[in-house]
Amino acid sequence: MSNCPSPSTNELFDAPSVSDSGIWVECEIGDLQKHHMIMMLGNDETPGQPVNGYRVARNPANFDSMPDLCLTDGKSLITTKYVFCRFCYKIYSKNGGQASVHRRECEIKEMDKKKNNTDSMGETLIGECSKGKLEKSTIQHIITKYILKSGVALNVVENDAFQDLVFDLLNINYNLSEDCFEKIMPKRKSIRDLVEKEATAAIKAVRDVLKPEILSKMASFSCDFGRNHTDFFCLKSSFVQIVTDQNTNRKSWEMKIYPMCMQVVNESSKTSVFVAKLIQEQLKNMEITNVNLNDYFLIADAAAYNRKAGEDHFITFIRCAAHMMNIIADRTTVPYSKSKLSSEDKSKLCDVRSTLKDCNELMKNIKKKFYIRSQLPKQVQTHVETRFLSYKKVVDSVIENADVLLKFKYMMEPDLADDVTKVSQNMKTLRSITSTLKIFDELCVFFQSDSIQIHVVVPCVIGMLKHFEAQKLSNDETLRSLASAAVEALRFNMHDLTDFHCLGYMLDPRRPQTLQADIDALKVDLDLKSRAQNALEKLANILNISMNGNPPSRPRYDSPDSFLAKCLRRESPKMSLQIEYNHFLTVQSHLEVEEFWPTNEHNFPQLYNIARKVMGIVASESSTERSFSLLRNIYRENRRKLDESDAFVEGDEFPFSKMVTLFRSDAFKIDANYSLPNTVPHTQTHLGTWQVTNVKPTADGEARKVKVKVRVNPNGVFAVNTATIYETTVIEEEPMETEPAADPATAEQEPPKPKTKTTAIELPITEIVPVHYDVAKYAQIEIEMQRADEKERQKADAKNSLEEYVYEMRDKISDQYQEFISPAAAEDFGSVLTATENWLYEDGEDAEQVVYEKRLAELKVTGTPVVERFREFEARKPAFDSFDQAIFRIRKAYEDYVAGGETYAHLDSKEMEKVINAIEEKKKWLDDVRHKQENRSKTETPVVFVEEIQQQKTAFENIVQPILNKKKPAPPPAPKKTEEASPNPAQAAGGDQPQAEMDVD
Repeated sequence: MSNCPSPSTNELFDAPSVSDSGIWVECEIGDLQKHHMIMMLGNDETPGQPVNGYRVARNPANFDSMPDLCLTDGKSLITTKYVFCRFCYKIYSKNGGQASVHRRECEIKEMDKKKNNTDSMGETLIGECSKGKLEKSTIQHIITKYILKSGVALNVVENDAFQDLVFDLLNINYNLSEDCFEKIMPKRKSIRDLVEKEATAAIKAVRDVLKPEILSKMASFSCDFGRNHTDFFCLKSSFVQIVTDQNTNRKSWEMKIYPMCMQVVNESSKTSVFVAKLIQEQLKNMEITNVNLNDYFLIADAAAYNRKAGEDHFITFIRCAAHMMNIIADRTTVPYSKSKLSSEDKSKLCDVRSTLKDCNELMKNIKKKFYIRSQLPKQVQTHVETRFLSYKKVVDSVIENADVLLKFKYMMEPDLADDVTKVSQNMKTLRSITSTLKIFDELCVFFQSDSIQIHVVVPCVIGMLKHFEAQKLSNDETLRSLASAAVEALRFNMHDLTDFHCLGYMLDPRRPQTLQADIDALKVDLDLKSRAQNALEKLANILNISMNGNPPSRPRYDSPDSFLAKCLRRESPKMSLQIEYNHFLTVQSHLEVEEFWPTNEHNFPQLYNIARKVMGIVASESSTERSFSLLRNIYRENRRKLDESDAFVEGDEFPFSKMVTLFRSDAFKIDANYSLPNTVPHTQTHLGTWQVTNVKPTADGEARKVKVKVRVNPNGVFAVNTATIYETTVIEEEPMETEPAADPATAEQEPPKPKTKTTAIELPITEIVPVHYDVAKYAQIEIEMQRADEKERQKADAKNSLEEYVYEMRDKISDQYQEFISPAAAEDFGSVLTATENWLYEDGEDAEQVVYEKRLAELKVTGTPVVERFREFEARKPAFDSFDQAIFRIRKAYEDYVAGGETYAHLDSKEMEKVINAIEEKKKWLDDVRHKQENRSKTETPVVFVEEIQQQKTAFENIVQPILNKKKPAPPPAPKKTEEASPNPAQAAGGDQPQAEMDVD
């Protein structure tokens, strides 16, 4: 359920309901941190019903797609995919496009209030267990609370890793033995009983919330039938509720949708009377009696029994806007039988439909080719039969992946390669299709949000009609035909806009004032004011509100603040509903519907109730569709065939491992077989036998706990990986010498508990498989296949290189290279390139690698000199300029030397003569070749190449740089100064004479 409020912060669930098949709950969980859950609690005695099924969504960390665990019959896990919101922890199935809408809504809202609680198993256990004595009932309550909040599967209580975690956490405050822990650890049945108890309490909470809204006639009903190997009926109720912002104390409306039932029905009983009867029965089950369905709206898809039920038993039938967008999009490519489109448009639409089917078949085939699918930049999408707009994802997938698919054509079968070529030739048509379907898809996703109300439907539909009327003038034939069909389909479905759609639009304070003018310009028979007036009168009659009646004349003492008014307790007279409505039409406000009406209830007290009832109508019944999507992942026909020995079931992800706990006192063996041998595409159903040895009983003679790890590896091969037992030994500690205690009471205390150590022991496993393979033989086959693949890749690369060269040179000889090839040569070369291109798509489609390489070499004989002349021309001037600058710098240094500058004064004149000679020589050479090159045509071979210029420059620098970079000689050292006085008489008399040695006794 979406947008479900919490009736009480003490409740774990928000919205369950009861059906004949047991209890069905779909709700948000938790007080502060909310999640989305759906649970089936079936009846074991009821055949063909969900049997003990349970599944909750895992606590998400972010808004990403992640696997979720579903448990059926308490025995086996099945994987599905959901999308989570990191802001409000709502969960959406990928179907329906709700994730993108909800993401945008939650990103806009500021989450000011931080969630103060946590789902941490450790904090929950430590906090609860530290309060008092540890009891089994306490552990049951803690684990049940954790499972409901975190969203893990119910069978987690029997998971060894989870039990070890709980055991370790408990030992933080309690020193427990494994035997004691096994006694207090609750079983799945006891936790299931607690869950059923909470679900029963949740049913009462939902009744308390729904009953006043239904009795006040403010609620509406939405329903749908869905098939999941048997037919189900889903019923939900919607209404708007006032919520108050705690920060600003501002009131606003919020749409609330509650599930009322999900039950199995008979397919043949789908009639309008049956729909009305089902809803009446569910109201009685929820202890809501004396309800006349003629006071409520029914929102559903356009099935005949739904439409008739809404028209005969309710106020009216409100068609699901999202369903309407899907049907109109479908009729855009397949017009109605009474269509008035031209024959040209019908022919073009047939081509469009055919193109869509070709794209879908291509994507189906590509999806089976993992080696191609894994290389595509965009995920492969296929069409869902019940949702025409899923074709848009198919077309987008084809457009995004077209280039890569063309690249991998050589790896495909001929038929598949032809399909890729065929679809790639219709890219222009595909872009026209996706631009049209994008409009429908965007609105369909928009309407599927549970917060979208009925007042937005009319402006959206009229806006679409206006858009496609303008597109009928497009130059694109496909786009023009699609727009014509869309306009016709929209006009045909205009009858689904009821009077209450118009009233909802008129009750929007921010409604566009020019909409009626647009309607008249489009020549649509829709008078908003008159139809809204009709709806207003009907609802006034249902809610017992007087439409007309002149207000009484007000006495002069009638002011609400006057003394007489207080004494006589007179109230100000109320305006009639019609006057309030007319006054509202003159109001202009910047507030949204959700904010305007709660803050203006005192200004329009009677019209407020009308607005609340109309705005309680959701734009679509997509919420029920999402319930079927969740149910499909929970209740499957083949799941009733599972038994305790099934380790992996069809649909499980792999690679994946599971831990199995066994109790054995001796060696044992594990046999693995296919549980459904008739579904296996070969006769061998026995996978193998694994013998586990060295298993011995405990010291007490009891069986040991053996943990066996089974795994399906990345190749899909099943195996028993490990078998482990755990031994606990007591660590003996040396006694410490202590003084005798003075207090006798202290001496009588219990001795400290001995420390223990747990050791994991891996048991030997012997594998016996029925089939043995010659690994060397298949390895050689694999090597040969890799060589063949490499050869094909090299061949494709050679072909692509030739094709790229043809396209590149053909374009550049008339553009970039035009000045570097003569007109006659360019014409001849262009003809050769065109001939090569034709050969590539005809006789050369599948030639050998050598042939492609030879053709490329022949083309380069003509093309390479042209490219070389172009590159030389581009690089020659920078090379000349660089050489000129080098000569200029050296000449300037020489002139500084001649002028007597200090920088080069230390250089020898003979060396500087070498410098000036090198300058004159290179300058003369540079001027000569530059002059010759300027007189040479661009189509001729250059006089000098850039490489030669750079070599001359390098040779020049090698001559002059060592001379100019020679360092100045160091100056001679300064003479030492004579000392004025000797430091001691010995140095003054004899200088360095040695001192006399002293005799020491």
